[in-house]
Amino acid sequence: MVKIMDNKNIVITAKSPLGYTVICSKDRWVNHIIESTGHPVMIGHEKDVENAISDPDKIYESSQTPKRDVYFKAATYNAYGKDKTMYTKVIVENTKNYSEIKSAWPQPTISGGIGGVIYEKTEL
Repeated sequence: MVKIMDNKNIVITAKSPLGYTVICSKDRWVNHIIESTGHPVMIGHEKDVENAISDPDKIYESSQTPKRDVYFKAATYNAYGKDKTMYTKVIVENTKNYSEIKSAWPQPTISGGIGGVIYEKTEL
């Protein structure tokens, strides 16, 4: 088993329906998702990102990077301070040893950088 990093440095861990364990480090969350990419709206939305990984509505292949998947989950009403449905979009990179969240943000539609559908939630 490969040790990825100390658990105290992980802010999100979720099991994907594709069988991957997906992580997000504190450094990635704070220094990339929140600050450098300009998604401060994601502050406090770690659970929404975790839910997008563990119970996504759809997962697509990335049309931009072969080792990446793009997850979408309809957000709870007004989760991002908007009066319309928003989706939590999460970009995950899969490596031989683990999968890591590369970015995450809310958006109003399922679009952008996506290829073919590789998973779609079915309602029973």
